[in-house]
Amino acid sequence: DHCQIVNNWIGLAPDGVSALPNEFGIDLSGSGCAVVGNRIVGNSLVQLWINAGNNNVVQQNTIGYNTWANGLPNNATGIKISGNNNTIGGSATGSAPGLLLANYVGNMSVGGIVVDAGTGNSIRGNFVTANGPNHDGAGMDIDLGGDGPTANGVGNVGPDNLQHFAVIDSVLYFDYPPIGNFNMPGTITAHLDAAPGIYKVDVYYSEYCSATTGRGHADNYLRDIAVTIPGGSTTVSFKVPVTLPTDAPWNGLSLTATSVANGTSEMGTCFALAKGVDDAIFKSGFGTGAEY
Repeated sequence: DHCQIVNNWIGLAPDGVSALPNEFGIDLSGSGCAVVGNRIVGNSLVQLWINAGNNNVVQQNTIGYNTWANGLPNNATGIKISGNNNTIGGSATGSAPGLLLANYVGNMSVGGIVVDAGTGNSIRGNFVTANGPNHDGAGMDIDLGGDGPTANGVGNVGPDNLQHFAVIDSVLYFDYPPIGNFNMPGTITAHLDAAPGIYKVDVYYSEYCSATTGRGHADNYLRDIAVTIPGGSTTVSFKVPVTLPTDAPWNGLSLTATSVANGTSEMGTCFALAKGVDDAIFKSGFGTGAEY
């Protein structure tokens, strides 16, 4: 306990650009460790494997990129978790983890963050993108079981008890969104089907929805919200105010859900912003000749 792996380059040559690969970047079988501020890239197998370790904290690491922010050949997975109650980014009880605690994970040939076994693993507020065989987003950013998209409602036996993700039902803009506009305010309406309890729902924005998986990407972390499913119920609907970095029809939003007991879900289904609805016609009045 209390071990620290901090501020190392692992798999990267002293020039900060070339790979000097190991098989595993970090093979962490210990528990209670802080893995913070490392750059792990270019290794031939998993970059960071929590190998039966519990209660580890992994924050502020850059995985898959050299110091020029270029990807090197990264095989397999960025972070693989086989253990319980590990924290990747923000904790299950904290709020809005954001930039301060985030790990950057990208350019993996398989998936970004994979929970292979265990429960209670919190994966919140990280920036994960461009994973898959061609670094095209065909790989899952957060994957329970490493077997691709797992639908809600298939049971609760599996990594992180196959925690359900929250689902976006609609997006309502506050004003008509011209294409390419920045900082567009709107409101997400969504629901979560799960057991009674308190959940942290995180909102992610991506430049595109994955055509391969149908899931969103963690290109940008927008915010979180706490939702409660009351006793005797298995669902809750909720609204989340958001500000979108840009607006284009192919951009997307997706949600995760985290419980203290189960941990974090997979990245949720992607809601393309082309499906968003605006209410500008009511603000503009009638008889203006404007059509939306």
